[in-house]
Amino acid sequence: MSSADLVGRFAPTPSGGLHLGSICAALASYLNIKAQGGQWHLRIDDIDKTRIVAGASTMIMKTIEALGLEWSGEVVYQSSNTARYEEIIKTLETSGALYPCICTRKMIGKGLYKGTCRERIVSISKPHSLRVRLDDRLIKFKDLTKGLIVGRADQLFGDFVARRIDGYHSYHLATIVDDSDAGVTEVIRGDDLLQSTFPQLWLYKKLGIKTPNYSHILTVKDASGVKLSKQTGAEVVTPNMATYALSTSLELLGIPVPKSIEGDKPNTLLKWGLSRWKVHQAR
Repeated sequence: MSSADLVGRFAPTPSGGLHLGSICAALASYLNIKAQGGQWHLRIDDIDKTRIVAGASTMIMKTIEALGLEWSGEVVYQSSNTARYEEIIKTLETSGALYPCICTRKMIGKGLYKGTCRERIVSISKPHSLRVRLDDRLIKFKDLTKGLIVGRADQLFGDFVARRIDGYHSYHLATIVDDSDAGVTEVIRGDDLLQSTFPQLWLYKKLGIKTPNYSHILTVKDASGVKLSKQTGAEVVTPNMATYALSTSLELLGIPVPKSIEGDKPNTLLKWGLSRWKVHQAR
């Protein structure tokens, strides 16, 4: 595979601004693909309208620009791709991989979905979600950071939702469609999303789509060991914090910047980080 065929991506949800955990993932993805001469894409994962915060997409893009992370092509918005997701839904339905489900979160409770609607007749005239009928296939993949990972989607997730009862398509479905259509060859993200790889790989294999390489880096946590997230009130990184955010992120990624350039412009920090970055070898 030539460098021109290598594609990485960053796909934030516009439910707020970026925090250091998000920026670490973006930076790792950027450095790894750029070190190989590939392209880096930006996608806004706005498929779930219930989570969108007004102005967040613009704030995210301004912060990424301030960090000096240049993306290739136009920014892609998931919300513009619903017709494509429905194509995949129809393909999965035709293959018998989906079934209607009327169970609510309250009815399911905690733990994995137990397949309540798998074998019963559900009237599709009523509001319903569509679930993936998982099998017991063993899924193996080589994580570029963690090595060989083995597991089963049915044991880790149970039959997961492909299209929700409110009509929104699921994260797993939308992600694999968008990554495949964009020709993404590597996905670098926090290891809090490691288990999500299993339902996504299940879908890739079911649809006969080539899978990208995955690398799950250490999830950034606060001083008390809690994962940085919007839900826990992690500090939002604004464009004027770009130098601080890059220096801190490079240190968290294991390549701390020397004192001599600590306060320099983002482009200087990026060049230094790129010169020290060790490309993950997947092949």
